[in-house]
Parts: sequence; C-alpha cells; structure tokens
Amino acid sequence: MIFWKYISIYLVLSIVGGIGLLKASGKLDPIKQRENRIKYFMYLLLIVLMTACIIAGVTVYIWVVAILIFFCIRELASISGNLRKRGNSRWILYGALVYLAMMSGFLFSVVLSPERLLFLYTNVVVFDGFSQVVGQLLGKHKMVPKISPGKTWEGLLGGMVFMSLSYFILRGDAGSVMPVRDYFLVVLLALGGDLFASLIKRKAGIKDFSTLLPGQGGFLDRYDSLIAVFSGYGWIYLVMSL
Repeated sequence: MIFWKYISIYLVLSIVGGIGLLKASGKLDPIKQRENRIKYFMYLLLIVLMTACIIAGVTVYIWVVAILIFFCIRELASISGNLRKRGNSRWILYGALVYLAMMSGFLFSVVLSPERLLFLYTNVVVFDGFSQVVGQLLGKHKMVPKISPGKTWEGLLGGMVFMSLSYFILRGDAGSVMPVRDYFLVVLLALGGDLFASLIKRKAGIKDFSTLLPGQGGFLDRYDSLIAVFSGYGWIYLVMSL
C-alpha cells in the first residue's frame, strides 16, 4: 500500500479542519471554543487509531469490529426508554431491524482486504470531515432540518467534491481498481447511515447516543457512516460469494 497518499490526505484534512475550526469558533464563547478543540483533536486521534487497527491486520480488525458492535448495541438499548416515553416505541423495532442488518454486514466486512478497508475508511473520513467543515463555513440551505438541523446542501456538495479527489487518487490502491459507480455507493451509504442515526436520536429526543467519546458523543455518533459503508460492502461481498 502506498501510505504516503493516505498520510497526505489525512494531513490536508487535519489542516483544513483546523482552519475551519478557527473560523467557526471565532464568535463563540470560551467554553464552546474549548469543546470544539476537544472534538477536533479527539476526531484526529480516532482516525489515527482506526487506521492503525486496519493496517495491523485481520485479527486486530476483528477485535475492533466486535468492540464497536458491543458499544453500539449498548447505546441503542440505552435509548429505548426515551423512545417509549415519547410514544415512539415502534422505532425500537425499526432501529433494531436496521441496525441488526448493519451490524451483521459490519461483521461480514472482516473478509475484505486491509487495502479495501483502508480505502473505504479514508473516503468516509474525507466525506464526513469536509461535509462538516464546508457546512459550518458555507452552509445556508438545510437538507433535512426536521431530522438533522446541521446538515446543509453546501456541506453535502463540499464532502462529495473533496471525496471525489481522494477517491480517484486512491482508487488504484484498494487491492483492485475501484469502479466509478462505487463513489456514489459510498456517498449514499455514508449519508444514509448518518441520517438514520439522526432520525433515531430525533425520535428519542436526545442529542447524542452517549458521552463515551469526549467531544464526539457515542460510538454510533462517531461511526454511523463508517458502519453503514462497511456493512454495505460486507453484504455485497457475501452475496457475490454465494
């Protein structure tokens, strides 16, 4: 694997993200500025850790998948009471079915090569990161305000533009050349995973699934897009293998 490409992309993401953070935090009070700094550095730390785990090989990755599934199930179980109180009990079933499918596919993703996993993860990070940065700096038109008030069309477009760069730079280093159609599949899965997590939180009347990750919320808050993308490719691999 040509790691310098990945390192360069992560450096660009961290620099642009840092600049975006400074601009977005300029008019905030000191407490909020501190929260944003914690969120930013925790985000970078989690990227480094996940990247290292993928590179380390299948054994380490299996443990990572198992840990993420455990905490995600725990977080989902913890909000069931909120859903009942708000008269949204049926969403316990909806959420359970969707996340059962996602977690199963996520488990199947262990059969993907480290090259493919790293390629997918990097593009999810770029899409997610630049969607947030561009949305904070330029976002004016809300996508789905009733589900995710912070999401804007400008942010989505920014994430897609920057991910198109990383996708085509790295597509030959994914074990085999990734077809162009997969670019749109990654975008749809990442966005869909994010929006569904936001919908469940909205129905439960909560901001985050938990507070286990400082500045990030819970594991589902941080890894909703990643789980959706890896799950999608896990299921595709399984079906193609039959």
